[in-house]
Amino acid sequence: MKAILDQDVIVSVSPTGSGVDIGVLPAGVGLERLRWGGEVVVDLADLSAIYVDGRFGLHCVPVAGSQLVTMTYADRKNLVMDGGAIRVKTASELAIEEIRDSNGMLKTRLRSALTQEIGDIPDNIADVNKLIFIILESIVGGSADATSFLNELLLILRETYDYTDAKSTLLSNAPILQDELSTYYGAIQPEIP
Repeated sequence: MKAILDQDVIVSVSPTGSGVDIGVLPAGVGLERLRWGGEVVVDLADLSAIYVDGRFGLHCVPVAGSQLVTMTYADRKNLVMDGGAIRVKTASELAIEEIRDSNGMLKTRLRSALTQEIGDIPDNIADVNKLIFIILESIVGGSADATSFLNELLLILRETYDYTDAKSTLLSNAPILQDELSTYYGAIQPEIP
């Protein structure tokens, strides 16, 4: 079998034509996993250390800018650059990523469910405006119906939200919000000629 190579990477093969004679390819293995070792075709899945270049390209022999990394072919998706050194992510790093991904998927599912049940952001803003109106009716207008409604709503909200968690979150976000709002409202608009 003849191969066109890019360093040790087998770019393409053909039974005849130009290229390097690499012999017979292993059955059932794609070219993405095979490299030319100079004398034989190497299956990266058989190695316990692989040369990795700065773009995370895998090689069976040293190439310019590559580093030898103790890893398996299956580890290729878990490579990171760490202070100029290429390494495989640790088990704890992978666990943290899995938790983040899981939490992200959970939040996405919850957002989707909330959107289906109570509406999207414009619907929620409209509901907040309604709530502000009812609060004003209760406090300023002295409406007994509005006050009664707010008392019912408060009972439901007490079962929905943990006061301690809500307080902690709101207090920890307050300084950030204060900084962002002062920057936002303090921005000087350019004069329009």
